[in-house]
Amino acid sequence: MSSKLSINEVLTTGYAKPSKYQVYILNNDTTPRDFVHQLLKDIFKHTDDAANTIIAQIEADGIAGVGTYFYEIAEQKITEVMYASHRAGFNLDITLDSI
Repeated sequence: MSSKLSINEVLTTGYAKPSKYQVYILNNDTTPRDFVHQLLKDIFKHTDDAANTIIAQIEADGIAGVGTYFYEIAEQKITEVMYASHRAGFNLDITLDSI
């Protein structure tokens, strides 16, 4: 007995590009400027000048974008900031938004 197997496959080469997310730090008037400056350098890898510019924007506008990342990386950065700020006794507000 002969058996035949027929397979019909459609191959696609396109894929959806992963979304990126902007991470924002919000001003809370209680977290020291030096602490935020150090977080911007250590976690987000900003230079001193870039960190100072971001802090000035946070103070002026109440919010500033600190980096654009794929979702998993953005979430990791937020987790690191929250852990560091809670460990230091501060309640720094940080969030993300898709772009």
